[in-house]
Formats: sequence, structure tokens, C-alpha cells
Amino acid sequence: MESISEVVSAAFLAAAVGLMGILVSRRRKHLKLVVRVLDQKDQGMVDFLEHLVASGQVTAASPA
Repeated sequence: MESISEVVSAAFLAAAVGLMGILVSRRRKHLKLVVRVLDQKDQGMVDFLEHLVASGQVTAASPA
């Protein structure tokens, strides 16, 4: 009886680890998609702001 419970416990553990891996993979894929879209869409604005910071007209924000 103990061996059956160990097998069942191991199966649930493997399923939980597999599910966590799938969820992490999905979130990473979604995050990469969002960052890639924002990067392409706003690249002109980012370049302009970096130019303002480099020229000294604007200072970079610092955490409060």
C-alpha cells in the first residue's frame, strides 16, 4: 500500500512541476510579445528621449 501512495504522490508532483513549466513558458512568451511590440512601436520616442537625456536638456528619472 505504501508503494502505491508513493507512486501516486510522485505522479501528482510530476504533474504539478509540468504544469508550472507550461505556465512559466506561456508567461515568458506573452511578455516577450508585449515587450517586442512596445519596442517596435515606440522606438522613435525612445530614441528622442535618449537624445534629450544625452544632451542634458532632460535628466533621467531616479527612483524615489
